[in-house]
Amino acid sequence: KSLHFGKKFRRLFYLFYNKTALGARLALLLVMTLGFMIMLSLVREQKSEPDWRGEDHLFDYSLLDDLPSDIRQIIQQKLQANSRKLYASYTNNRNEKYTKEDKRRSKGDQFEGKNKPQALGMLRILETDASSVTHPANRKNRANRGNRRKKHEASNFSNIIETNSFTAAAQKQEKLIPVNKYVKATSDSCLPTCPVTPRNLRGREVVRLSASESEVLEMVMSKNISAGGSWAPRHCIARYSVLIIVPVRDREHQVWTFLAHLHPFLQRQELDYSVLIVEQAGSEFFNRAKLLNVGFMEGLKSRNFDCVIFHDVDMLPEDDRHLYHCSPQPRHLVVASSNNKYKSNLSFQRDRYYGGACMMLPRHVKQVNGWSNRFWGWGGEDDNMWRRVALRDLPVWRYPAGVARYTMLPHPPPAAVNKRSYDTLARLTPHHHEDGLNSLHYSVLGVSQLPHHTRILVDIGGPKDDPDLDHPPLPPLS
Repeated sequence: KSLHFGKKFRRLFYLFYNKTALGARLALLLVMTLGFMIMLSLVREQKSEPDWRGEDHLFDYSLLDDLPSDIRQIIQQKLQANSRKLYASYTNNRNEKYTKEDKRRSKGDQFEGKNKPQALGMLRILETDASSVTHPANRKNRANRGNRRKKHEASNFSNIIETNSFTAAAQKQEKLIPVNKYVKATSDSCLPTCPVTPRNLRGREVVRLSASESEVLEMVMSKNISAGGSWAPRHCIARYSVLIIVPVRDREHQVWTFLAHLHPFLQRQELDYSVLIVEQAGSEFFNRAKLLNVGFMEGLKSRNFDCVIFHDVDMLPEDDRHLYHCSPQPRHLVVASSNNKYKSNLSFQRDRYYGGACMMLPRHVKQVNGWSNRFWGWGGEDDNMWRRVALRDLPVWRYPAGVARYTMLPHPPPAAVNKRSYDTLARLTPHHHEDGLNSLHYSVLGVSQLPHHTRILVDIGGPKDDPDLDHPPLPPLS
């Protein structure tokens, strides 16, 4: 049948070609060509110029709802006038035509005119960073699809990253000045947000087991670490601010090894972090949990952090893919360590193990009333914290054991071991609302803002200062 139809079609075509005049044939061919060109132009226009208020628009018009009607109308007109230019700039459309004024602005000159606040507001509510327009590499390779900017990945914790409202952005009057051909504001930086997955990660590395103070000072000078052990990336805005709290006593040699390893580790993860070392004064029994409470209370006095990491000084992470980024739930960090031959704690039926290092949000620490203040000597306080978290129905997260690997620094056995820690654990867990941050008593003897960390020397007393505690027998300090 198809062969028969083909013969009929060819017969009709030849009949039309032979019987029709030459002028009619040319006219028909011209009409068909024009129709094809019109259809092709419509398809190209539909692809290159999508509805800027449709699915691919760059603006969220719900941000304009709280503005007065006259201001909202001005901003909408400004958005409509610049929609094509902004869309072409952020998609690197080479075919878009720019005026001389647009080219001058794209090179980093100041925004002028009465609509400067609206222009500032548009730059701040864009879902992409302003540097992608003005960066020389992007202007040079505008036709390369590989250079087109991808959308930011969604964060797993939305309330960490604050987003400026359009009202606040439109009301700001600071000037945009060109700095190294980048458009930046004087008080409100237009730097992009750091990526969810940092680009400079190295993976698993061999951990150095010793470092001197001079090596740490040399590293501080090369890494641009601020006084007090604080650092933040300069090329982007960190997604999380983290406070590292480390309780110590008589571990000075391990402090330098810890700092020499942790600072580069956190910088490769592009975190805004501070290192706080809390040192116990006196000769009383060591109380790790109480020192962690002191570090939490003192560390949050200077600024607000997104999350807090309670870290032992002898635990060093081996793999920088084990991100110290804040999690919406408490996270146990030390899943596998060298002292257990890197076997997961879960393989030892230790799913309730919470020691070594853990991460919590400040509101979760306050929700469980912090750590217990009554565990004198070594042992028991981590299990007590895990029970506090469990009583509040907070799930504990962990990274895979292949990534959450730690090297434990060699150290002598603890001088004072709490042999009755589990009895204390069973007795104190139901009363966690009475033992913790709300019952913390201490005296700050000194605060030192050192180049590589902040150190707080505190007096936390001893077991005899707690009248409600049935003191377990502890061996004397050697």
